[in-house]
Amino acid sequence: GGGVTGIRYRPEVDGLRAVAVLPVILFHAGVPPFTGGFIGVDVFFVISGYLITSIVLAESDAGAFSLWNFYDRRLRRILPALLTVVALTAVVGAILMTPGQLKELGQSIVAALAFSANIFFWLKLDYWSQSSELVPLLHLWSLGVEEQFYLLTPLIALVARRRTVLLGLFAGLAVASFAAMLFMHQSGHIAAAFYLLPFRAWEIAVGAVAALVQNRIRPSGLRDDVVSGVALAALLACVVLVDDRSAPALMFGLPVLCTVVLILFCREGVTQKLLAARAMVLIGLISYSLYLFHQPVLALLRIASPRPLEPLQILAAIAVTFALASLTYRFIESPCRKRPARRVAPLHYALAGSLAALFLAGLMVHRTDGLRDQKLAMMDPQLQSALLNLENERATRIELWRARLLHDRRPFEATDDVKVLIVGDSLSEDLFVAATTGEATGLDVRRLPLDDECIRTDGRSGTGKEAPTCRAELDGFLRSALLRDADAVVFANAWLTNADALGKVFDYPAMRGKRVVVYETHGFLDMLSVTMSLDRFGLDPNSEDLQRFLYLNRHQRTLTANAALQQISERRGATTIRAFDFFCDPGTERCRLFTPAGRPMVIDQAHLSESGLQMFRPWLKRELSRSIEAPRRVAANAPG
Repeated sequence: GGGVTGIRYRPEVDGLRAVAVLPVILFHAGVPPFTGGFIGVDVFFVISGYLITSIVLAESDAGAFSLWNFYDRRLRRILPALLTVVALTAVVGAILMTPGQLKELGQSIVAALAFSANIFFWLKLDYWSQSSELVPLLHLWSLGVEEQFYLLTPLIALVARRRTVLLGLFAGLAVASFAAMLFMHQSGHIAAAFYLLPFRAWEIAVGAVAALVQNRIRPSGLRDDVVSGVALAALLACVVLVDDRSAPALMFGLPVLCTVVLILFCREGVTQKLLAARAMVLIGLISYSLYLFHQPVLALLRIASPRPLEPLQILAAIAVTFALASLTYRFIESPCRKRPARRVAPLHYALAGSLAALFLAGLMVHRTDGLRDQKLAMMDPQLQSALLNLENERATRIELWRARLLHDRRPFEATDDVKVLIVGDSLSEDLFVAATTGEATGLDVRRLPLDDECIRTDGRSGTGKEAPTCRAELDGFLRSALLRDADAVVFANAWLTNADALGKVFDYPAMRGKRVVVYETHGFLDMLSVTMSLDRFGLDPNSEDLQRFLYLNRHQRTLTANAALQQISERRGATTIRAFDFFCDPGTERCRLFTPAGRPMVIDQAHLSESGLQMFRPWLKRELSRSIEAPRRVAANAPG
């Protein structure tokens, strides 16, 4: 930000911060054109490496560098706003969140305050999954990466006078880390490459290299303006053209390169004036607080609203984010950073006490299972009972599914029964359990795992699906004796972003002559949110208003995927089972997610509960028999 001790203030760098933070906010808000908004974090990493290295070098040259002073400034820069956001999130979360959600919030608070949120979320969560929208502190993973990199600061100071050595060290680190990131992507360890410092360090190191070489570049007005203009245009193009799934890993180097070019060449001219404009600089100055607040505001609003956010709600959330960030910058962040040296000690005590209190609060929330007993005691008895029903259904499902899935891959029996192989993700587990419990149907059913992401990438890699598993799943399916012996193959996946890849399965040589059934899945609002919202519908889980509400809020990505699956199935001669037909009646525009006795039929957005299984099972068996008996087989290598 402005006024950094030891280096000349560059307003265009604050403007570059604005270019970084705005796409991140719009990406997390779900604004469609900003599919590559997440690269704003990459821009932040480069700027951080540049500024930190510049400060340390300037102070070392003046003989004024102190490790204590460096870390003091870092803590005063980071902790006041961070602790404010964490505290407010904890308070609002305690009111809005269910015990399970609150427990996970407590865990993320502990991780964030230990500057290890990146490691926590790497172990816990897929950044790109829909559930990540409901995680208020997910974005603090990037803070963990930065703080872990700051441990290298003594190295910078140690060899600060030997610039060539330092340049070689950071350049070598950048190359090694970038190569490691590419390798992790190629080998399919996408989450590790995204979250962990060894595979992110290249971005900060490149910023450090920029700090080391900036004085070697002679200004040249027209050249600098053209080069920086092209870099800014390319950076903005990445924001709207790149997405997390289609872009090759090598592409992630482009926004980093553009940022370095802007730092080195954007010193005068049109591009500099654009970035140094007052509005851009003001946004840049509050960019840290904006970044801290945007995810909690959006996540908590989504938790409070049982339906997808409307455009006006998103606009209001962004406005609230700017208001909170402005207030935090004015009254907390800026005063703490500019506090006179003689008054720093009391601030240190206050920060240490606040950090310890929030850390202990996070532990307490974790140990009490998200204040479970306290929150249940405060609820309406009927609502309390509904939530306990949901918890019980989740628990009983685990044991039943585990017992049934022990037998999902044993060889087919030597009988006249039709041999059916169900293939897919966790939804295929639901179908297998439903098809193999209860009354016999003349179908001998088995199951093999095969994620739709593995189909799309031909087993190479995929977001949220580690490649060794993908390769093993695809090879295991294609070489399986179960596939060889099966009369019919049922594909049951979520297909949310991969529906177009369904056509590939028809062209596998091992699929020739097989009857193919495509399961078009269902998807609804999260069952926990629906249950928590029952008081809005008179606490009646089978009210007509709730059923209409559920119909109107069916999961749109699932509906879109199902339409694509239907088209491909018709072209390729496959039959379909439409899961929405079980839950919903298009004529009356209603969907039921509760049994007549009020028990939940699903436990999240799609997976069956045990009570749901009892009702779903006979319907599925009829649909399987109907689909498999249909006189249609795969036309191998037909146009798709």
